[in-house]
Amino acid sequence: MPINKKYLAEFCNNKFYHIYNRTNNRELLFREEKNYHFFLKQFARYLSELVEIHAWALLPNHFHFLIKVKDAAQIRQFILKKDPVVRTHAEQLFLDTDNTDLLTISAFKRFFTSYAMAFNKVYHRKGNLFARTFKRKEIHNKDQYNKTLLYIHLNPLKHKLIDEFQDYEWTSFNHILYKSPGFLQKKEVLRSFGNRKIFMADHYLTARYFFNASAEKNNQ
Repeated sequence: MPINKKYLAEFCNNKFYHIYNRTNNRELLFREEKNYHFFLKQFARYLSELVEIHAWALLPNHFHFLIKVKDAAQIRQFILKKDPVVRTHAEQLFLDTDNTDLLTISAFKRFFTSYAMAFNKVYHRKGNLFARTFKRKEIHNKDQYNKTLLYIHLNPLKHKLIDEFQDYEWTSFNHILYKSPGFLQKKEVLRSFGNRKIFMADHYLTARYFFNASAEKNNQ
């Protein structure tokens, strides 16, 4: 069945996107703790020069990212610093045409391939690990940005992986609040909510609403 075009948004500079994908047949994407670390490491390797990361969640068989594509001048500067011999076709095409969409899609595919190849080698597995087409939805305004970020951080609760969302290790929630920002846009995230206190309150209130709504539905 064809994927709805709203899930295949074109990547443009300085715009926000919700990125997500899952494994084929819902098999495990992460079997050990080291897999989670390697996944984030590979994301940084292939995409940190092209996009900003504002939130993430890694679930047993799928993942979510909230990203912003960087300015074209920043991306161009990064590519020009690379030896022309090691530039990818998509990078060279960007220098010639400013095709941000093709460049970003290519980087995501290289990221997925690098993780899948390593995963298959370690676990003696063959075949595609990810669903063939990853989904990307454009974020159009601040309200949608905040709701998407909340959805990502509360995703473990939605899938009933844990009772308290803040105790789930593999989201950016605690990294934004308590850890060094790394490649997370911590200041920008908190600014969107207003401040740290509001950021926390919105998460807990949304989680409580979700829990109550789910309980009510189960009791019907």
